[in-house]
Parts: sequence; C-alpha cells; structure tokens
Amino acid sequence: RAGYRRIGVVRGNPHVSTAVTRTEAFKATVAASRRARLVLDETGVVGYAAGREMIGAALRERGSRPDAIFCSSDLTALG
Repeated sequence: RAGYRRIGVVRGNPHVSTAVTRTEAFKATVAASRRARLVLDETGVVGYAAGREMIGAALRERGSRPDAIFCSSDLTALG
C-alpha cells in the first residue's frame, strides 16, 4: 500500500521456525499484491554487522535494487 515495488527479504537461520513463518507470510503477501515483486531473498544473515554489510552491498547494486527490505530479525534490520 505504501507503493514499494521492489522488495528484499533478509533472514537469518533458515531453521528457526518463527523467522521462517514470519518470512513466508511476508513473501505470500508480496506475491498476493500483484504489484510488488521480490528482487532480493537472502538467508543466513545474522546480526548487526552482517545485516549492515549485506544490505549495503544490495543497495550498491544497479538494476533490481530493492526499494524496501524486510528483515526477520530486529538486530539485522538495525544493521
């Protein structure tokens, strides 16, 4: 609803059930919108430093650069 069209998803451990559930629900919502699409889907990004490094690299990319990023962890999002 906010107008974002190129969405990124970043999550940590793929075996943590709460992160998996949260991320899969978010991805389903993006798909159901029919307006937005996932341009970034990263797993294994845990913590402040890893989040900062990975998202910094994603934002330096040309082309399908995300205009919004969903993180399954607050600490990773702060990074």
